[in-house]
Amino acid sequence: MLPLNLGARRLTDNTTSARLLDGRRLVSQFFGQSSFIHHSVVSKYSVIPCPHPEDLAVYSALGCGFQTGAGTVLNSLQPTADDSLVVFGAGTVGIAAIMAAKYLGLRQIIAIDQIEERLTISRELGATHTINTQDIPGFIREIHSIQVAGLAMR
Repeated sequence: MLPLNLGARRLTDNTTSARLLDGRRLVSQFFGQSSFIHHSVVSKYSVIPCPHPEDLAVYSALGCGFQTGAGTVLNSLQPTADDSLVVFGAGTVGIAAIMAAKYLGLRQIIAIDQIEERLTISRELGATHTINTQDIPGFIREIHSIQVAGLAMR
């Protein structure tokens, strides 16, 4: 199973189908693909038709990133509606986690990132709160002043 599925090696001679432009075999494949090849030979069970082939970039997020983010929330964390989730990094994995949390109806979904566009998308896809990492020093100062004020009032 491991050589065939993880390394994409042929069972007959332990070679791979991918080659570099100079003809050398590429052996650093993972799950039958590699960043260095233009084409890949895969099983027919690994191919999914794309109804909008002019926009293939949209499909790339549905692979590893979506399965990792949503799968972590749905299968590993298994939060309930009373739980909150904080997502550090609103890239493909983080956005998928946010969408899964929204699907589950979590009370609070907090997205943290340094790119404002990602935070905007996070809000559109289910985040109830967003924090730009550039604002964290201000949050810390605010929390500190609240605690100091609270101590002074006691």
